[in-house]
Amino acid sequence: FNADINTNDCEVTVPVAVSAVDDCGLPVQITNDMDNQLVSGAGNMVFTLPKGVHTIVFSATDACSNVTEETLTITVDDIKPPTARCSDITVNLKTTGIATVAAELIDNGSDDNCTDQANLIFMIQRNDSIGNPVGTPATEVVFDCNDIDEAQSVRLIVEDDSGNSTFCNTTVTIMDNDSICPPSSRFATVAGLISTSAGEPIS
Repeated sequence: FNADINTNDCEVTVPVAVSAVDDCGLPVQITNDMDNQLVSGAGNMVFTLPKGVHTIVFSATDACSNVTEETLTITVDDIKPPTARCSDITVNLKTTGIATVAAELIDNGSDDNCTDQANLIFMIQRNDSIGNPVGTPATEVVFDCNDIDEAQSVRLIVEDDSGNSTFCNTTVTIMDNDSICPPSSRFATVAGLISTSAGEPIS
């Protein structure tokens, strides 16, 4: 049968009901090959199991030392998503006029109950003005002159090795400290006539 991990520990406590009877009516001793638990006749054995597939062999021994064995397979699945942690960052455009931001750059110590931090999968995705994701998650996002001087909303998606995922939102501020972008990317254009308070045009 299956048991699910949904706690911060990468293990689950599994109770297993066991029972055995003998034609002679004498108590039957039940043991297992995983630990030293012993049940006489009927009762529960409790196992603390990590993620994975576990095979336990139960042995029932009567008063005449006759032994019967039964095998139980328990599959422990991790269903708890990672904890996603983001940080705001500021990056400067390169001389090419773009800035590439990898998902790991906005990670601020995301972790998981079962998967090592080094084995987590990180993806990044742009958000719209109200925080909804836009486009397809990728390992990196490219920004350009259209994104400068404003905080760009992005989403960090974190996935563990069981396929559980979660996300957090943060911002990436794109700077053009080297004036790579044309002025039109920085300033608005003012058009029209300029006149005095009396309405006379100024040349």
